[in-house]
Amino acid sequence: MREFPDELVCPALHTLRLDCIDDKSWLQVPDRFFGGTENLTVLDLKSVTMSPILPASLAKLAKLQMLCLDGCELGDIAILKDLKDHLEILSLQRSNIKVLPQEVGELTRLRLLAMDGCEELEVIPKGVISKLLRLEELYMPWEFSQWEGTTADGTGSDISCVSLDELMSLTRLTTLYVWIPDPSLWPKDFTFENQVRFNIGVGGLGYSSYIKNSTGVLRLEYIHLANPLERIVLYPSKSFSHLTDLTVTHCSWKYLKRLLIWRCMDLEGVIGNEGEEDHEDIIPISFSRLNDLWLTDLPNLKSFYPKKEKKATSSESCSAHDAQTVLFTDKVAFPKLEYLLLYTLGGIVLQELLGACEPSIKTMVFSECDEISTVVSPRLFRRLRNVDLLVVTSCIGVTEVFHFDGLEVGEGQECVGSLIQVRKIELDTLSQLTCLWNKDPHGLLGLQNLEYLTIKDCPLLRNLLTASVAKALGGLKVLYLRSCSTMEEVIATDEGHEEEIVFPKLEWLILKDLSNLKSFCSANYNFNLPSLQRVVVKRCPNMQTFTSGSVRMPPTNFIARGDDGPVIEDLNRHLEQQHLKGDQETIESNETIQENDMFDPEDYWFSNLQLLLL
Repeated sequence: MREFPDELVCPALHTLRLDCIDDKSWLQVPDRFFGGTENLTVLDLKSVTMSPILPASLAKLAKLQMLCLDGCELGDIAILKDLKDHLEILSLQRSNIKVLPQEVGELTRLRLLAMDGCEELEVIPKGVISKLLRLEELYMPWEFSQWEGTTADGTGSDISCVSLDELMSLTRLTTLYVWIPDPSLWPKDFTFENQVRFNIGVGGLGYSSYIKNSTGVLRLEYIHLANPLERIVLYPSKSFSHLTDLTVTHCSWKYLKRLLIWRCMDLEGVIGNEGEEDHEDIIPISFSRLNDLWLTDLPNLKSFYPKKEKKATSSESCSAHDAQTVLFTDKVAFPKLEYLLLYTLGGIVLQELLGACEPSIKTMVFSECDEISTVVSPRLFRRLRNVDLLVVTSCIGVTEVFHFDGLEVGEGQECVGSLIQVRKIELDTLSQLTCLWNKDPHGLLGLQNLEYLTIKDCPLLRNLLTASVAKALGGLKVLYLRSCSTMEEVIATDEGHEEEIVFPKLEWLILKDLSNLKSFCSANYNFNLPSLQRVVVKRCPNMQTFTSGSVRMPPTNFIARGDDGPVIEDLNRHLEQQHLKGDQETIESNETIQENDMFDPEDYWFSNLQLLLL
């Protein structure tokens, strides 16, 4: 449609939406366009032109309840006052409005006013916002900074523009989106009694200099934070560039469900301990309902709940330093924690992770935590019995995943399946990883529930596991190995006398870019793979056979290139034929790896993904 008709005659129409797809070619709305739509209750216009004033016929829509002018080129919108009898929702998002006129204050039935994205808005007169007593949701432009403060006598008599004090009149407000350039403008007595959702930014370029010269402590005191408080998120901000301690006092943690701290480069502690001299004086804290804890890109974090530093003798200095690097101590508890993500945490060690690793935890993700050498120590096994997903990526210090030294199991005790019931393990880019565990656990490791095992870019891993351990992986469905350059076999020989190894549920076996792999298992073991559906062997030029024994398997799709291949019944014979033909040689320079050649089983793992931060 190149232009609007002069008048739209649809007397029974109650909802009208017009969206200009190309917002560079503004469509001008004629003055009489709405003359024949007197029964409209919902009007949604996007990227159209209504300048220098709104069409006069718009004022005739006396029954209008919802008006959206998102992305529109607007001039004077004062005639909106004629819609005061029924209008409840007014959205001006991303429009070019410069002044919010006094007449908007007459829309006393408004429940939602959205102006976020209005980058050109400069003026909101005094009293407009405070008159909207029924307002439940207010979205201010993040760019709007023309807030005025209250005068010395508290009357605000000489104020001509909007002040934050006007928000105190909005007793029904549940949602607030606002940026405040100067924290001193914030009303001292303002509370969040009804608010369940808010996004409040504080400070800017002018305030950052104040932060730099401060003590490095941000305090939130006597503030009613969304009663009940369910989420705290600290996103990267120049205002927090020198923050070393975050203290929240007189705010109950009772309802906090999610805590995300992201890219606070100088943060040293999350919970402060002013006035407490040593570890024994620290008051224990329990985050009784916290489900998710994300600590991301905090290179100087010393401890989640550090004790106050005190003078130490030279003999104590070493141990004091070690204590400071412990992330969680027994003074902080997370009894309902289900998701723990640690990403880029400088010198943090995990040996004392007991406080965070409650039996409720289901997902653990560690990435770029360079001081970690062992992920799961003996003291953690029983506390991790409900873990479903374990991910360890780009931790250059990790040499083993599970450490068994010091783990005691009584005589005659059955296989300790309660130690860990993990269902999915992903290990990626671990340059020092030499083994999954430091010694043969002989049935101690409860991996019977393990279904998905992915290992990528672990150049020092010569084999994956021993035959005795392999027999315990009865639930394994997908085994994915890639870019382990020194791996010669997947299953190594041990002192046992296993004649047959059974993977009863294994459906997918994926082996890629294993340049030194000679066989899946070099020993004379027989393999029984009754559920096998697909085998992918790509760029494994030295793989000559599957095992020295026999392989029992159903007809299975074998893929060497692309995403399809022949159906085979004998892995040994097929691999030997492939090797003789040279089909497993490195792809020639003129051959391009297809996108479907890069299949990862993780595509199936995240089918229920709810949150992704990139």
